[in-house]
Amino acid sequence: MFDQPSVYTELFTGSIETLQTLFLQPGWRWLILQARLSLMLGDHHYSAQSSDKTFQPQLKLYANTKKINQRRQLDQSLEEHLLGVMKQSLHIAHHLPMFESNANQLPATADVRALKRKAQLLFVGRISL
Repeated sequence: MFDQPSVYTELFTGSIETLQTLFLQPGWRWLILQARLSLMLGDHHYSAQSSDKTFQPQLKLYANTKKINQRRQLDQSLEEHLLGVMKQSLHIAHHLPMFESNANQLPATADVRALKRKAQLLFVGRISL
């Protein structure tokens, strides 16, 4: 995929200072949150898809499995998964401004009791950071 890694190394050499100044800008955190949202939604969507039978992976690395006859089997190659997530995330990121421009037309919630309830015991203690 990356034919010449030295080109990328040379490109980013000396960029640490530039990145540090960008991180100090006020809008940077919002941009990172939008990028993360796009990646998370893209990954969630593409992971739910079946593997592309026409894709020819070059590596034997796999990202996802699926259940067939009560057994887990390899499904999506890592290459296919990363390319699919990239494409879906880009699509999502391009559509995010639509939500902001139509914010006054979207329905809002005021008080949702289900969101205020405590988590069921099944989920307590399962999250690790």
